[in-house]
Amino acid sequence: MGATPLTILLIGTINFARALSRRGTIVLQVLASLVLWILLTYGVVLIFMMMVFNATYPSSTIDDWKMTGWFLLAGLVYTIAGAALVYWTKRQAKLSQTLKTSP
Repeated sequence: MGATPLTILLIGTINFARALSRRGTIVLQVLASLVLWILLTYGVVLIFMMMVFNATYPSSTIDDWKMTGWFLLAGLVYTIAGAALVYWTKRQAKLSQTLKTSP
């Protein structure tokens, strides 16, 4: 959970240090990534809390499997979204280098 924002900050800092131009774009992109990550984390935690507190006990085996499936699906979406945000931040370095070398 904490690796995604640290990776975004680290890659963003490296991109900022290497870039000769477009530094403002890099800063805005890192801030946008962090805001999206915070909103995604808030949403996933809120969904988990609602599922746990709205569950009826004792539950059947089918209800347990449904709950497990929803937890796995939300975790998978969270992981994919975090990887996409890191990729988006990493891609910013390629854009800066491409613009720097173009005539």
